[in-house]
Amino acid sequence: MEVAKFDEELHKIQQNIHKRLFKKIDYNGATEELLELAGALRREGNAPHAAICCMSAAHCQRALESPLKAANLEVQAGELLWREEAKKINSEDDKTFRELLPEAINCYLCAISVYMQHEKFGLASSLYAEMGQHLYDIGETCDAAIYLEKAAQLVETQSPFLSESLIRKSIQSRIEAGDYSAASDSLHWLMTILQRRSARSSSQGAVADVIEDQAGVAQAMLSDCIIQIILENYTEARSSLETLHQHAAANLPSGEIHTTLSPLIAAFIDACQSRSRRDACYLQEEISELVEPSHSDLMLRCIPRC
Repeated sequence: MEVAKFDEELHKIQQNIHKRLFKKIDYNGATEELLELAGALRREGNAPHAAICCMSAAHCQRALESPLKAANLEVQAGELLWREEAKKINSEDDKTFRELLPEAINCYLCAISVYMQHEKFGLASSLYAEMGQHLYDIGETCDAAIYLEKAAQLVETQSPFLSESLIRKSIQSRIEAGDYSAASDSLHWLMTILQRRSARSSSQGAVADVIEDQAGVAQAMLSDCIIQIILENYTEARSSLETLHQHAAANLPSGEIHTTLSPLIAAFIDACQSRSRRDACYLQEEISELVEPSHSDLMLRCIPRC
C-alpha cells in the first residue's frame, strides 16, 4: 500500500470516529477498522504502517478504559517494529537500521507499565527479556543488559532458574559491551541466587543439586576474579581467588581448583600485573585446559593490557 493510500485510509477512520458531534464516539468500530487495515498492511509486508494502526487502535482502547487490551495492541505494534529491524541486521548499507528502535522500545515500555500496574509481573518480565534479546541481536549489548536485568528482577523469587538464565545473558552482554564493573556486580547477584537455591536444596536433602549450585558459584567467582584482572584491580583479584579457593575446599568434592587451578591463576595475576605478556600468554594456554571456554575467552581480554 502506497503512503498516500495509507494516509487516506487512516484519515477516513479518524473522520468516522468524529463524524457526529453529539453522538458517542465509536472507538470499538475504529479499533476494528484499524486492525483490519493493519492486517492488510501486514500481508503486504508493510510492518511500520501496520504498527501505526496497532498503536492507534491501542489509543482507542485506552479511551474505552481497557488498558490491558491497549497493552496487548502496543505489544503487537512493538513486535512488528522489532521484526522489521531484525530484517536489516545484515543490510550494512541500510541507513534506516535502528531507526524504528525508539518506537519499538516505547511500545513495549507502555505495555510493561500497564502489566506492572495490574501485577502481571510475568508478562512484564517476558517483555523486558524480549527487548533485551532483540537489542542483543542487533549489537546494542549495553541496553540489552539493562532490560535483561529488569526481567530477572521481576521473576527472581518465583522463577529462580529463569532469573539465573537472564542474569547470565546480562553478564555476557555487559562483558561484550566492555562494562566490566557492571558485569562484576551481576556476577555477585548470580552468586547470591545460586547460594540461596543451594541452601533450599540442602534443606531438602538434594545433594546433587547442592553440588551443582556450588559449582556454579565457583564458576561465577572465577569469572569475577578474571574481571578484576581486566580492571587491573589486582588486590581484589587475589582476594577473589582466595575466596574461590576457600569455597572450593569447603563445598566441592574435587580438589582440582585448589590444588592445580589456584596456583596457575595466582601466577597469571602476577604476570598481568608485571606486564609480562609472554608469561601471561603461556599461563592462559595452560589454564584453558582446566576451565570453561568462556573463562578462557575472558582471560584473553587481560592479555592486551600486559
